[in-house]
Amino acid sequence: MGTIDQDLGDNDDGDVEIAEWRANGADAERSRVAEDDLGRLVGASLMSAARSRLLLNYVITTPAWKQQGVAGALLAASLTAVAELGEQPVVAGVTLGNEPSERLLRKQGFHRGHAIS
Repeated sequence: MGTIDQDLGDNDDGDVEIAEWRANGADAERSRVAEDDLGRLVGASLMSAARSRLLLNYVITTPAWKQQGVAGALLAASLTAVAELGEQPVVAGVTLGNEPSERLLRKQGFHRGHAIS
């Protein structure tokens, strides 16, 4: 749940999913969120640090805002924050077959590593 090519289960606007991650583990310095003109959350790039690594946990866009560049802009902003802090590379995990996520990550300079089983 929460990948850029999936709906968000029971919460069709994504607010619940994004709010939970922001409250429980997302790194405020590196994570980014986008809101519409009414202050509703429309997307997020949520990162965390674990075991001396930076992890890209989620890049999520609410269904009504998909295909409008939200995910790419948020991910770029998160990666800019990482670079400005002078930190190590970011690790992202993608479910096999999640082509939209893979395309987004490639556009931002990610390279395929190895699968973790």
